[in-house]
Amino acid sequence: MVHETHEKNANSYEPHLGLLTARIKIPLAGEIRAYYLLLFSLFILFLITKNAAVGLLAGITILFIVLWESGSSIISNYRQNSHEKKEIDADLLAKAVFYELKDVFIAIFIGVVVWFGSGYLLNTPTPINAIVSCSMLPAYERGDMIILQGADVNTQYLQYSGKLADIAQTAQIAYQNSTFEVQGSIYSYCMQNRDERCNNFWISPQEFKESHGPLEFEYSLCKKYYYKENRIELRPCITKTIFEGEEILFDENADLLVYRPGENDIYALTGDIVHRARFAVEAGDGQAYFMKGDNNAVYDFQFYSQAHGKGNLPVREGQLLGKSVLRMPFIGNFKLFIAPQVLVLPDESTGCNAYFVK
Repeated sequence: MVHETHEKNANSYEPHLGLLTARIKIPLAGEIRAYYLLLFSLFILFLITKNAAVGLLAGITILFIVLWESGSSIISNYRQNSHEKKEIDADLLAKAVFYELKDVFIAIFIGVVVWFGSGYLLNTPTPINAIVSCSMLPAYERGDMIILQGADVNTQYLQYSGKLADIAQTAQIAYQNSTFEVQGSIYSYCMQNRDERCNNFWISPQEFKESHGPLEFEYSLCKKYYYKENRIELRPCITKTIFEGEEILFDENADLLVYRPGENDIYALTGDIVHRARFAVEAGDGQAYFMKGDNNAVYDFQFYSQAHGKGNLPVREGQLLGKSVLRMPFIGNFKLFIAPQVLVLPDESTGCNAYFVK
């Protein structure tokens, strides 16, 4: 049942904009503005459909709510003190705006205190983050919110007598008694090129050996499950990682880390990255982490964009923001609603329609 109050009395100064701003009476919950119900409905619809248009509409609704709540507060405050004057009193209007700005400032101040306070307690500059891609499926989903903590990273640490620069971004590819070079990896190269070698790579990836200095990678055909169509396809992915001649055996429960890409990395265009620390290399010139999304075929440092002419460097310790200690499903979608990532349809290009299975 919708209730719109139009009585003009000392306690009724609420502006209205039709049904959207009306108060709706909910059993056991009391009255609530219609736009909050609209936002809740869009949130549920987005969870079901993953439709970018729905997410964009939810973002517009959030912006409308913020502006409307602030504007209606200013109008209500002004009317309560103007005593029904027909002409606008500039001084009263200025006071109403001042009081609203003061409330906004207090709210922002409280938010900043909570943010930095929780960051101090959790030993991280970013205590909360949201997952905006599908690179961690199926363990973590796009739209999950995670709580971070700064602590020692649980992963394998490999000692190396050389320098981190030896682990080059340029990949040496051995194939059919010949070698050639590509930027990033043979996988990234073939994602952006279609030649005879790449055609063979998609069919027989095990014939290609890739090396980056002391690091070597072997590919195989891996099962990728397309859950909407309930089908499985075979796609190339790394199945063996070798460091200085010895295979690295992974802990599937290694820490999930959030890191900030370097300003010249291709991932810097996306923002903070939430991936698993597969291993770390301790060399004479420092330490670096080698990150990989569970739903990615290769490591982060193996991605290379020919269009942008850049890739990613291994992650240094100073780039780490923290490790995930708590997952809160769905809540991170509100970040998607107000972020550009929501405009990207979750299809094959973003990896949201499938994930690797054993």
